[in-house]
Amino acid sequence: MMLLRADVKGGLAYATTGQMGFMMMTAGLGWPALTVFHIVAHGLYKATLFLGSGYAVRGAVRAAAGVPPPGDDVAAARTRRGRRGRGGRRRHGRGGLAAVPGGAVLA
Repeated sequence: MMLLRADVKGGLAYATTGQMGFMMMTAGLGWPALTVFHIVAHGLYKATLFLGSGYAVRGAVRAAAGVPPPGDDVAAARTRRGRRGRGGRRRHGRGGLAAVPGGAVLA
């Protein structure tokens, strides 16, 4: 069934049902430590697979729609801003609230 699924995450879910049989078998054979290890290892492995497949599917959908990858957005924003940062103003000396009009300096 896993190989017949059209979506990736559905196939991964069917693989989990197959592994449940092995987990029940180890529990039935009287190996509780192996059963718990299998459950924990399978959970970590499958969580990583789901995250990776979601990232791959998202990238494929964005590529099909003609949307640039997320990294390109950040690079383009940095190029537009230049080297001076977000506001575009230069940061020299004591600016902002450090200098108060009238000659008093708070620092």
